[in-house]
Amino acid sequence: RGWVAGLNGRFFYTADSATSWVERNLNSDTSLFGLAAQGDRLFAVGDHGTLWIFAGGQWHSYDHGESASSFLRAVHPVAEGVLVVAGGSGALFRVSIGMGKEQD
Repeated sequence: RGWVAGLNGRFFYTADSATSWVERNLNSDTSLFGLAAQGDRLFAVGDHGTLWIFAGGQWHSYDHGESASSFLRAVHPVAEGVLVVAGGSGALFRVSIGMGKEQD
């Protein structure tokens, strides 16, 4: 399995070691710059300090409660349901999934 993401909410998924790709849509024009998987969830970060969670076959934006006026570039799971997120303007913070709010 693999995922790649890019500009304008576009991302692609492969289930066959990159022999073929399926385009998926975030239903947003947010550009994505970082991806990380943990268990059956996929996390994406991007423009305007956004954090997205893919679970149960759907993407949801997630209000992490931090000030990130620029972009987020990197996301890394450090424990079950805990992420470290970094981005522009020196943004660096820890996110506990379940402490913020999932949005549709």
